[in-house]
Parts: sequence; structure tokens; C-alpha cells
Amino acid sequence: MKILRPIASLVVLLASPVMTGCMHHGSVRSVTETDNGTTIALGRHDVLEVILPGNPSTGYSWQTVQLNSWVLAPLRRPVFTPPSASTGTNDTPRVGAGGSFRMTYEVVGAGTSPLELSYTRPWEPETNPNQTFKITVNVAK
Repeated sequence: MKILRPIASLVVLLASPVMTGCMHHGSVRSVTETDNGTTIALGRHDVLEVILPGNPSTGYSWQTVQLNSWVLAPLRRPVFTPPSASTGTNDTPRVGAGGSFRMTYEVVGAGTSPLELSYTRPWEPETNPNQTFKITVNVAK
């Protein structure tokens, strides 16, 4: 029984970074809609955070249309953050109000990658996107 305790502690210690998602060793670079059409330089293992406006109550969401998977890899699904209520001390989200979507990508290799996103309703693939966002990511060797 005494032998299992150190082994269990070691397993927890080794698994902690994996479970918390803290494996990258680079910096975080945030871009917004004002960066649309630009080129972004990143380093190996950096994290790219794209923050764009949206409102999921309309059925629209940001979808990744194009990227080179040997340069960028999504870290998680897009996360929506509603705005706080604008009425004094009440910080509860306003129902049906727009907010921002946060898409997160990790640099996994050197090279150049387009990152194109479209603001669409996923169940309407034949329609044109309501908005698009595109940047070019350069990662030095």
C-alpha cells in the first residue's frame, strides 16, 4: 500500500499539465476584427487567440474555413462570451445580446498558413457567409 501512494502521486503530477491544457511554452497573441487582412508573425508553440463579435442567438457562429494544419492547430471549440449588463452594478449577461467569440489555435510547425473564418449558420452551407475574417500567419523555422 505504501508503494502505491508515491506512484499515484507521480501519475497525478505528470498528468496535471495535460488535464489543465498548459502544454504550450510560447506567448499568446490576440487579434480582433481590426487585424482582418493582415499578416501575423508568430513563434513556435505560440498561441493565437482570435476574438470576433457575434451573437449565437441568431444561429450564426464562426467556423474555420481554411488553415494549414501543419502550422496551426485548434486548441478548443470557439467560446462565446456575452457582454455584461450595462445597468449599474448588475453584471448578469443580457439575454439575446451579442458578445464575442474566442477561437484559439496553437502553432505546431514552421511555415505560412492562411487562417480564414466565416460567420455562418452551419446548417445553411449553400448561403454566403454573413462576415469573413482572414489573416496570414508566418512562423519562422
